Amino acid sequence: MKDLAIRLSKIGLFQGLDKEQLDSILRISSTEEVGQGTMIFQEGDPGEELYLILSGKVRISRHLSTVREEALAVLEEGQAFGEMAVIEDSVLRSAMARAHEACTL
Repeated sequence: MKDLAIRLSKIGLFQGLDKEQLDSILRISSTEEVGQGTMIFQEGDPGEELYLILSGKVRISRHLSTVREEALAVLEEGQAFGEMAVIEDSVLRSAMARAHEACTL
């Protein structure tokens, strides 16, 4: 848990929090293994989770039409995504997230 607290403290959203605050966040957190190609969430889904990539890569993209997809970013270990769902109530996902490779979130 100490290693996770250190990783969490390096994310902009959590910088400046003390050990007790980081530990409180970790107590309500869970770890998830995701296989390559797995959809984590879809554009338009309601969101309640913030994700931290512990290993692997996640592709963030949006639909341009029914047949085209635009990649916005490929995120790597140590990066976070889905934060708007935690910051604002009733926010729908503005993009989709898919495991670019097997990852631990």
